[in-house]
Amino acid sequence: MLGGWRRLAIDVTPLLVVLAFVAWSFAGTRPRADSEISVDPPAPDTLLQVAHETEVALLDKSDGDCVFALDFETRLTQELAALKLSDWSIERSPGVVAQTCVGYGIDTTQHRILLISAVRGRVQEALKDVAEASYENCLTKAEVVSRVEKALNDQDQIGWEIRFDAPVGGPLDRLDAIVAHVKSGCFIYSGTGMSGEGQRLFFVVGPQ
Repeated sequence: MLGGWRRLAIDVTPLLVVLAFVAWSFAGTRPRADSEISVDPPAPDTLLQVAHETEVALLDKSDGDCVFALDFETRLTQELAALKLSDWSIERSPGVVAQTCVGYGIDTTQHRILLISAVRGRVQEALKDVAEASYENCLTKAEVVSRVEKALNDQDQIGWEIRFDAPVGGPLDRLDAIVAHVKSGCFIYSGTGMSGEGQRLFFVVGPQ
């Protein structure tokens, strides 16, 4: 498991996809005695601090748009060496290359910082506009797909895929209304995630 989890705010994954995964992960498991339950050790405070400060500094450098994997690795490697945390490593998740925008997770059991693909700030803003339009209007599947494609192409995004197999997702405080909107026959932009191979996925969902 990833302990001390952090995710860059510009990466949005459909909430219900996460909930479905959690539900599946625990399905069929049996209770264990208290003596068998293990808790991930906490990350060192100094590590949490330098990781956060590195992310913030690199985000500021790009006006909040992107933290590139190579920049994060280079800077954080120097910080870890200065703190004598040589037993910690920095690893890339599938699909992450030098110029990928990333957030990070901290795995305290294996002493590693995992770089995870994130959506650029300006891309996320464009997709938020698509989502809002799909909440406020009853759009067809083709209309939502067209708007998602335009948002991504306008921002020169490559290597992505639009999928239709995710649950309904959206802001928690509006989720009931969004679900009702979809049930009435409308399609929405639901969010983004990653495939197991590291490909960026964007989800459009509608009535079943």
